[in-house]
Amino acid sequence: SSVSITRNKDDQTKANLSFNTSYYGNIGHVKVEDKTGRVYLDTVLKDEAMTSFLFSGLQLDDVKDFVVKFKKYDGTVITKDIHFINSLYYGRIYDLRFSDQGERNYSIIFREELDGNVLDKYEIYFDDACQAEYPVGTRRINITSVPADVREIILKLKAADGTILDEYYFDVALPVALSVGDESYDVNVGKTIEIEVSQVPNHGHELIVKSESDNYSYEIVGNVLKITGINVATENVTIGLVDNDAEVTFALYILDATPGELLDFEVVRNNQNIEVSFTEDINPELVKEYKVYFNDALKTTLQKGANSYSFKETKAGTVKVEIIDKDNNVVKSYTSQVGKFTELSLAPATKDIYKGDEIEVVITSHTDNLSVEGLSGLQISAITNKKFTVKGLAYGNYEVKVKNLDTNETATLTLKVKPKTINVVIGGLEGKETITINEKVNLVVEVYLDGELATLKPGDVVFSSNNQSVATISNTGVIEALQAGDVKISVQYGDITKTYNLEVLKKKGCNSQAIALVALLPFAFLGFRRREDYFEE
Repeated sequence: SSVSITRNKDDQTKANLSFNTSYYGNIGHVKVEDKTGRVYLDTVLKDEAMTSFLFSGLQLDDVKDFVVKFKKYDGTVITKDIHFINSLYYGRIYDLRFSDQGERNYSIIFREELDGNVLDKYEIYFDDACQAEYPVGTRRINITSVPADVREIILKLKAADGTILDEYYFDVALPVALSVGDESYDVNVGKTIEIEVSQVPNHGHELIVKSESDNYSYEIVGNVLKITGINVATENVTIGLVDNDAEVTFALYILDATPGELLDFEVVRNNQNIEVSFTEDINPELVKEYKVYFNDALKTTLQKGANSYSFKETKAGTVKVEIIDKDNNVVKSYTSQVGKFTELSLAPATKDIYKGDEIEVVITSHTDNLSVEGLSGLQISAITNKKFTVKGLAYGNYEVKVKNLDTNETATLTLKVKPKTINVVIGGLEGKETITINEKVNLVVEVYLDGELATLKPGDVVFSSNNQSVATISNTGVIEALQAGDVKISVQYGDITKTYNLEVLKKKGCNSQAIALVALLPFAFLGFRRREDYFEE
């Protein structure tokens, strides 16, 4: 433990290796190498007291990654990686211990043996990001809540001018878990599938396939494994990481070759032409050609590699494309419906708007020689760049016609101009709860559209009675009580209906009957105050 390499104070071309050991007796030997394999120290350890060695070969500006190997008496080798960056002699820190406190919390404990005032401070880094600094004299550094994506904690020793005197690296990377989504995958001979490999946490390790087989080939692009089937077989494929021991295995079923399929199959109308396009995903050894039909009539035969076709046809119908194999069999077919060719169209073709509102209408046409006309009640602009506007000036149902002056073809916009609010006021029974037989009551109906009294035409308001043997109501709103009983009287304007339950009563002392009016919920009419008694649409 506490392995360190520090520059020698008296001869700075030399370094001191120091460490702590709990082994006794002849425990083997210690060796110091750099990453190139150059050996700086290789000596036998004879007893516990020999825990510090001097070796040479350092230059003042050296930055070296050393590998220190301890070989125990039983042949076991303990390896320590030391990143040596000491460019100035500052003394040393020793008895360095890094401990895991759990829950991503860590502590660093060490002792100082400093020379002069060269060392100014300690800094803690998470990978490349500095997190905190501590003064000389610090003996313990507690590091808490280290993020899961941090791979290394680095203790840097710095001089006052920022020069790095020494660095100590501590590996805190979480174990990487690999996954490929499914436990098994199918691939046909001659086909390639792509499998995304996820690493959690993702430290950017390079992927490697640890299993090899003559039955498939593969390519790795980033985190995607591309596998191509070669021979029919069942294989277990293992994926791992170049510098990590994480791995995952899945079953790969390599199946017989298939002719394949057409992707992105699309049929669109372009004026009088119908255009067919697709993307080939086929086995060229098995596919011979493609056949294109319209309404079951053969239009053409396409060779492999020809993935589009256009033909003139104005009728609506069904386009079908068939994949033909080497034996002239249909192995797959694709169909799509296409509408008839229309020279002229409007968008929108139907629309409801409020009075005073304006809409824009877009014309689809292959000529600019167009005209537009509509009934009074609408304000219609001139056509500009195959567009015009329509504004509703009066309530009602309208048609706006656009005409191709070259062919006389027309397209129609169906437009309804409606009010934002509709208020219906009914009067005629103020203060009356009964009427005598043969007595008549005239209902007066007023309709307010957007707050203005509307002029009603015959038939705009519909009156009805569900029991005409008790009471009738005329198409002008006249109620006549005929005999005792119950009856419902309804008054309807457009989508608005008011319904009343009426009870016709017989008057005492005379051969007459009376009628009482009770309004159904949600409308209560206990007399009428003209404009105060109304509701809105």
